[in-house]
Amino acid sequence: MTFSLDVGGKMMSGRASRAGVPELREDTCLDCGGCLGICPHEALDLYEGRIRVLDSCTECDLCVRLCPVDALVSIASPAGRA
Repeated sequence: MTFSLDVGGKMMSGRASRAGVPELREDTCLDCGGCLGICPHEALDLYEGRIRVLDSCTECDLCVRLCPVDALVSIASPAGRA
């Protein structure tokens, strides 16, 4: 799967890496919300004041690569998740 996305006037494109499901490092996250608008699949949302990854995540890794403080990290996909 490929994606193209305009991020602040800069066009980002690439191939989904299937790097793993992003996990939030809450001790690092600034709650800036930048990742919420970056995900082309709307797989991140804000719940009770914290970012969470939804089941619609395709593991494209865009949020991980664009987080300014590396608060999102890729972890191995859970068994059974394709």
